[in-house]
Amino acid sequence: MDKSEWLASTIEEAIDPDEEIVDPHHHLWDFPTGTYLLPDLHLDTGSSHNVAQTVFVECSAEYKDDGPEHLRPVGEIEFVRQQAELSMESDGAEIAGIVGFADLARGEAVEEVLAA
Repeated sequence: MDKSEWLASTIEEAIDPDEEIVDPHHHLWDFPTGTYLLPDLHLDTGSSHNVAQTVFVECSAEYKDDGPEHLRPVGEIEFVRQQAELSMESDGAEIAGIVGFADLARGEAVEEVLAA
C-alpha cells in the first residue's frame, strides 16, 4: 500500500470544516532515503479539515555542507523559506512559521546564526 492509498483508507469527518486550523508542527526533508516536501504536506493537510497554515519545526535537514559549522543549520531555514514561498503561491496549507536550530552552547557565536 503506498502513502496515498494509506491516507485514503480512513477519512475523518471534520467537526467544524469552516474553522481554520494551524498545524503547529511538521517537518520537511529531502534525504536520499526519502523525501517529505510541500506536495506531501499538502496531501496530508488537504483532508476534510481546514488546515490553513502550518509551522515547520527543525529536523536537521538540508544543513549546509560547508562554511562555519555553527552556520550550517541556516541551510535548513533557507530551504524551508523557499518551500514557504511556494506554499503561498499554491493551493493548500501555507507554511506560516519556522522554528529553526541554533546551538546556544556556542555563546556569542549564536548571534551570527540568529542574524542569518
